[in-house]
Amino acid sequence: MGMLSEADDRLRDWLGDLAGDVPVVAGLPPEAAPGGGGDTGSDPVLAMSLLAIEPATRLAGDAHRPAPVVAYLRYLVTAHAGDERAALELLDLVLTAAIDAGPVPGIDLDLDPLPVDAWQALRARPRPALTVRVTARHAPPVPDMVLVREPVRVVGAGLRPLRGRVLGNGDIPLAGVEVIVAGTGASTRTSPKGAFSFAAVPRSSDPIRLAVRAKGRTFTADVEPSGDEPVVMHCDLLEA
Repeated sequence: MGMLSEADDRLRDWLGDLAGDVPVVAGLPPEAAPGGGGDTGSDPVLAMSLLAIEPATRLAGDAHRPAPVVAYLRYLVTAHAGDERAALELLDLVLTAAIDAGPVPGIDLDLDPLPVDAWQALRARPRPALTVRVTARHAPPVPDMVLVREPVRVVGAGLRPLRGRVLGNGDIPLAGVEVIVAGTGASTRTSPKGAFSFAAVPRSSDPIRLAVRAKGRTFTADVEPSGDEPVVMHCDLLEA
């Protein structure tokens, strides 16, 4: 059963409890129904007609527990009997019983009169009636989640250490210059002997691009580490 059908049945049961043995039917006032021409017969009846489906504020949810979808169903409730007085007494019975019973979650009475143009749209004559707002709710199914029964193991993503030296003209070590591993954001500075090291850089068959910033200039080189041997970068600081 969908959220609209469930809300419709809930309203029908609520009206039935208030009205006692009086039948509750779904539909328009008799003269507005196809082939209708006014109240038919003398047996009292309550008619409930869905006027509108109104959106409600979207609730917050998350990927593990989606938020329920909520809508408001606005109904017109009219009473019909052998004459106007009997219809009014039936409506009075329902209204008084609703007030005495107190609030019901998800069902709200609205005593504002239905606008005349709404009666005209229904092709029915204005009469005493109730409008009722019913909250319809649907909770999406919670996604199946697999229970982790073993400790989580972190598998290395192909990393390796990298050592090297930066040399200037005449193979003089360059101290305090910045060395950057392109594409990773990892950076360090060389020691007084021009040495540098990175604990982990991506392990790949492609060369690793290093950038060196020294004396306001940037030098780049693609190096191919082999084994544990340090790589050597030469920076020609005298080149114009």
